[in-house]
Amino acid sequence: MGAMKKGVKLLLTVCLFLLCTVFAGCGNANRAPHTEDGSKPRAAYAVILKSRSDAITELLRKGIEEEAVRQGITADIFYAGDAADIHGQLQILKNCVERGYKAIGIAPLTEDADLSAEIAEANQKGIYMVFFGDTVNAQTMQTSNGIFAAVTADAERLGMQGANYIVSQLTKGGEVAVLSEGEADVPQKRGAEDAFRVATGIRLLSTESTSAESKSVKAYAERLMQTNPALKAFYCCNDKIAMETVQAVQSMGKSEEIIVVGTGGMDAARKSIENGTLTATIAVDFAEIGAAALREMCDAVKSGAAVDSTAAPEILYIDAYILEKTKW
Repeated sequence: MGAMKKGVKLLLTVCLFLLCTVFAGCGNANRAPHTEDGSKPRAAYAVILKSRSDAITELLRKGIEEEAVRQGITADIFYAGDAADIHGQLQILKNCVERGYKAIGIAPLTEDADLSAEIAEANQKGIYMVFFGDTVNAQTMQTSNGIFAAVTADAERLGMQGANYIVSQLTKGGEVAVLSEGEADVPQKRGAEDAFRVATGIRLLSTESTSAESKSVKAYAERLMQTNPALKAFYCCNDKIAMETVQAVQSMGKSEEIIVVGTGGMDAARKSIENGTLTATIAVDFAEIGAAALREMCDAVKSGAAVDSTAAPEILYIDAYILEKTKW
């Protein structure tokens, strides 16, 4: 009788252990574990991000991890050493290609990085490549064969969205200016200027990039306000410029008269909107860009289609949204 009780007790213990194991497995299925040491792949998918200290990178990562949970998969996530560590990011990509992931997503540190050799090797091994992030150059991607997809925001559309928002606020029309500071801002500037030119009652001032002759954004914005007293709004091609423009508007005592709209949705811009100084920012949905990139990787693997090293990538644009102060 004692032996029977011991046997029943042992059986119950084993059953309890197995039950706990099953529930533990279910819990793990709802998480997205990852490795950053580059030693052993733990998943079918690898994602290579930028610097750990980059705010945009953390938003991309958030979207990737949340999408991994929705997809019921795991993804190995790697960081480059810092925002300028092109060699480090390239080495991680080489390692990932060698280890044979089914799909690799990468947010290139620069648009000029030459990844052609790694892409070619990935193609030969049947690995799908997806590019994503805030700096994916659509024109470059269209001519880059062997990449399955590229996910980003349409910079020109961001500019149009910012300009159209300003037009909606200037019901009586007025003069507007577009501020930019380099090559990265050219598409936003072009989009904004195109939208302003066709808007009724809007007069677009001619402006130069503040990178020309190392112009101070604040000083340049102040000069525009001084020489154009009818100026009613600034569209800024990035949030950094927008924050400096806000300072210029405040220094001229025109905070209640002039609209300032930035681009990007960065923390400083969000706080400025909350404080009632910046009018709005065209916020890029970086988390959704990360999520969409992982979806593209999953869809590619699920399709089972052969990797086409001659095909140009599909370009997937993620829409931005407007963050604005509640009272204007």
